[in-house]
Amino acid sequence: MKHINWNEVEVAKTGEFNKLPAGGYICQITAVEDEPKKEYLRFEFDIADGEYKGYYRDLYDSKKFWAASFIKSYKTKAQGFFKLMLDRFEKSNRNFSFRDDERELRGKYIGLVLGYEEYVGNDNKVKQRIIVTDFKTVKEIQNGEFDIPELKKLSDDNFDRVQDAASEAENDDDFPF
Repeated sequence: MKHINWNEVEVAKTGEFNKLPAGGYICQITAVEDEPKKEYLRFEFDIADGEYKGYYRDLYDSKKFWAASFIKSYKTKAQGFFKLMLDRFEKSNRNFSFRDDERELRGKYIGLVLGYEEYVGNDNKVKQRIIVTDFKTVKEIQNGEFDIPELKKLSDDNFDRVQDAASEAENDDDFPF
């Protein structure tokens, strides 16, 4: 190993991460992938403006995973909601009209309202993740025409199941070793 003067190196701070606040953001689509068998598009995005511009790129550079994505179904029963999203894209990008080619959406801007929801992690602990709660135009985000979503909590039913699973995992009386 090469020689490093460890006295001049600052200790990394673990667990510190500036959590993106729930709210409305102007976002740019960085990738789009069609899942034709499941009839949905999977989008990746980043914050394109303001204090948190490049937030997900910075997170990727430090953690090596892209944390900003959502899926949008285009199944028959979901087409109205898909059309709502397309309307927001078309109003946010001058002279843009969607022509059934998902690749056209890459690089486009849209207003996204982001909030948090609880979920059960692989360790059976309740955690939080960020989700897209609404689609807006860029202008609506700029004008503050959105509601900041409250935390979407697990239902009591789901929380009870998590507690039961954790209790079962702790009870090892049935194991022969």
